Amino acid sequence: GEIENYSVSARGGGDRYSFYVSADRDQESGLFVNNWVKRTTARTNFFVSPRDNLDLSVNLNFGRTHTRLPLNNNASAGWLRNAFRGFPGQRTTATWEVGWRGLGPEQMALYDNQIRNDRVVIGATANWQPISWFRNRITAGLDAQELQNTEFYRPDVTGRAPYGPDAASGQIYQGDNFYRDYTFDY
Repeated sequence: GEIENYSVSARGGGDRYSFYVSADRDQESGLFVNNWVKRTTARTNFFVSPRDNLDLSVNLNFGRTHTRLPLNNNASAGWLRNAFRGFPGQRTTATWEVGWRGLGPEQMALYDNQIRNDRVVIGATANWQPISWFRNRITAGLDAQELQNTEFYRPDVTGRAPYGPDAASGQIYQGDNFYRDYTFDY
């Protein structure tokens, strides 16, 4: 499929500070019409040393991914299985299109399985050395993630129930997961 990538970054600083900022956008269309991925990321790092014995750093990372997956592998309604098991020019009562075993491309393209993932990672570190032999370091962080999976079957308008009788009237399955990991170290 087609791949697009856009990136931008900047860095700079002075005697007692530095920074780095970047952002990326990736898009890729898959081999099948209902297969693609979109990813956006951003990152920033900041460092400052207000005194010779004290420095602070903060890091922030963000990522957002949106993926659409086709039904595949050994699934009866998947692209590869229906293509490999079909016969060119042949159509039976169980097939939807000539040359395919089971569903044809139009029916398989209706399958809609999407995964959305947002993740933020924040970290901060402070170093303080009041005397040459005594050093203190404090580190804190957060790793937060939200994951959503949605599987959608459109209502069947053909009367043939391409995804089975349970999904013929249309169904939406959705799963949401939230993760939070906190760290603190001295």
